[in-house]
Amino acid sequence: GSLALEAIRKSRGIAVSVSDEEIFLAERDLAKLEGVFAEPASAATYAALKKLVNQRIIEEDEKVVCLITGSGLKATDVLQALSKKRKTTIMGLDLSTKEKILRILSEGDTYGYDLWRRLGKVMTRAAVYQHLNKLSERGLIAEYVQDGKRLFKITRRGKRVLAALDELKLLL
Repeated sequence: GSLALEAIRKSRGIAVSVSDEEIFLAERDLAKLEGVFAEPASAATYAALKKLVNQRIIEEDEKVVCLITGSGLKATDVLQALSKKRKTTIMGLDLSTKEKILRILSEGDTYGYDLWRRLGKVMTRAAVYQHLNKLSERGLIAEYVQDGKRLFKITRRGKRVLAALDELKLLL
């Protein structure tokens, strides 16, 4: 960490963070547009470039090299995700995942691993727990422990949000 920060400072460079969703979209774009099946760590360079171009830190006509060193065949969750024809709503992948979690929980309480499995194992379990934490922070789900297992359930507020999403989809 400290050596990387020192190198960034000395080169007058910058560092940028990218989300799991941005990395997933970069992996998909690299496969679709360039025929390159990249692992998440390698696709992160392209995701960061897209973010920097969108923020106008890097101009669209500048020449940039993204080093893609790892094959996506090492990351089976990426392969599963790319092999499935996933539909994302116009609201984006992030909301779509949270909506899917809410819909699963509306069928009954369950635990994190089961949610990951029912979502199709298309993301890391850590990413599922990040979604669960955000949903919990917003009061859309609650968690409790039963027989030593950490279970999640949808709240009344979460049910109201699902109903509102259904209404919105009817309008669109």
